Amino acid sequence: MEQTPFKRVGTDKSLAQNGSAVQCPNCHYVRQPQDSIIPEWQCPKCGIAYAKRKAALNKALRIRMVSGQELTIQQIKLYDADMVYRLDALRRAASKNLVGYSSGLGFWGSLEWVAAASLVTGILEQSRANQMAQEGYEQLREAAALSRKIREIAPYVHVYTIDNIQYPEPGLWRAALMEPSYKRELIHFGGDYIFVKSEDKEISLMLDKIEQYEYLAAS
Repeated sequence: MEQTPFKRVGTDKSLAQNGSAVQCPNCHYVRQPQDSIIPEWQCPKCGIAYAKRKAALNKALRIRMVSGQELTIQQIKLYDADMVYRLDALRRAASKNLVGYSSGLGFWGSLEWVAAASLVTGILEQSRANQMAQEGYEQLREAAALSRKIREIAPYVHVYTIDNIQYPEPGLWRAALMEPSYKRELIHFGGDYIFVKSEDKEISLMLDKIEQYEYLAAS
């Protein structure tokens, strides 16, 4: 087993040392000479044990696709839960208000496409006299904008921070992202795809094409 988890600056993205300068893999704080009163194995700022954090970063998912392709996944994209819940509420309200006006375009595919198609065909424009339909149209536009924003700000999070990641059920996955003033809950956005990072490459995977799923929890 490696006795000292320190490496020279620039050789490891998660932990580095140059003389007495050690960078924390968790909060990225660089040790200062005055931090000598703090144990060498512990970050003076966030308090985490360097080796424990590094071991956590080694955890990953190993999956095999039906095509035979095998991937080791370190990070998964998750989405702001409050915004997703708001989007679902808008979808339901729009669907209710636009009963009889959707013309089969549906509300559960690409919201941006639904709104654009509705404008082009004039399906909803023709119903502006109907207050419920007009309200539904505005809700649909708001939902489309919110859907884009949810995807734009969605972070990739390391698999070891995701609750229930050992289960191949994205609906169960939960993670927390700490912001300066509050904690954001992150969840799967739904749909048939997950977006992941494998060896720093961004990949989209279709859930029903995953043949084998394994969580590598050992350090």
